Amino acid sequence: MLVNKSLIVLSGITLLLSACSQPSQISPVYDTAAAVTEVSPLPTSLVPVKSKPLPSASSSLKDVTNHVEMLGSPFSNKPLYARNVWDMQLFDHQIYFGYGNSSNSDPAPNAGPIPIVYYDLEHRTFNANSGIISTSTNATNGKKTIKKAADEEQIDTFKILNGTLYFPGNDARGEGWDYGNFYRLEKDGWHKYRNLPGAVHVFDMAYYEGSLFAAIGSDKAEVLRSDDQGLTWKSAGSIPHMARAFTLIPFQGKLYASGGIPVSSRSSADITLLSINEHKQVSFITVPLSTLMPQIQPANVQGNLRIAKPVEWKGKLLYIYGEVQNDIQLKPRGLALATEAFKNVKPIKLPDPDTVPRDIVARDQLIYLLASNKQKDGS
Repeated sequence: MLVNKSLIVLSGITLLLSACSQPSQISPVYDTAAAVTEVSPLPTSLVPVKSKPLPSASSSLKDVTNHVEMLGSPFSNKPLYARNVWDMQLFDHQIYFGYGNSSNSDPAPNAGPIPIVYYDLEHRTFNANSGIISTSTNATNGKKTIKKAADEEQIDTFKILNGTLYFPGNDARGEGWDYGNFYRLEKDGWHKYRNLPGAVHVFDMAYYEGSLFAAIGSDKAEVLRSDDQGLTWKSAGSIPHMARAFTLIPFQGKLYASGGIPVSSRSSADITLLSINEHKQVSFITVPLSTLMPQIQPANVQGNLRIAKPVEWKGKLLYIYGEVQNDIQLKPRGLALATEAFKNVKPIKLPDPDTVPRDIVARDQLIYLLASNKQKDGS
């Protein structure tokens, strides 16, 4: 249930803070409800990507806490932990859900395959796509088969790139490690493309200057590039001294890539980010860890660190950062606002110090921050 809401204005950016008493993204905490709730009526800012813009949300925003209703438990066939919702993406009157578990360890290890599940806003029903057209290795003439679910242990994120819905193949299952996957919603349904070389893990995707980019993890933190809409891929560059490229960050006319920051890197003053300019040229910038993640105290962190959920808004960048745990899940440690290519990063302090940021969504003139609060009973 929603227990707390407030509006926060940050340097011209307005945040709607929704604090939830049952966090869905803390491991090993279990989501005992494993259900989806709806705020009804839907805020006018939550409009499908292909819809015409509605009047400014800032003039019609209302507190709808008392209108939350239970919609159902669409992943009840999965183990409890794998029912956690890692992402929600609104596209063409449908809300798509990321769920599952890519970890090899308990709880609910390797929870795939993962059916593509969405909620139809018009008919108010949960649905699963009946088939995925799968193309192996060579996307131009490879063999095609029909799959009932995504060949992944987890769907972690959906991306709207150049007006089209994608999701990266987070943890491919049962097909070897030579290639990785990405999935795209096309006119005749979902297509799986298994043609990213060396990409057993594809963590993120981006569209930049007419090309697709993919952040992968295998034995190095590599970024792949496709100039033919995903039919073929080549290396764009790698982040040194890291094994996984987690996040692609469009920011101020460039595309940045950040990886999992290992424990060994914390003794260094600088963290390396890969940078791609409009000519597809690759360079590197270094940012002090204390600047990139201003509320992190390295001595108090157990695992690797990473950036997540970046949103560029009016020339500024808002992002969540934290600790990697249970394979790729994020234990958030802070929220930051960056300007000037990471030269100036400000920590964002939320009204309640126990509030944990979870996700960021930009709609109309507002940015919405999904967050969780620990309650007095420990939940």
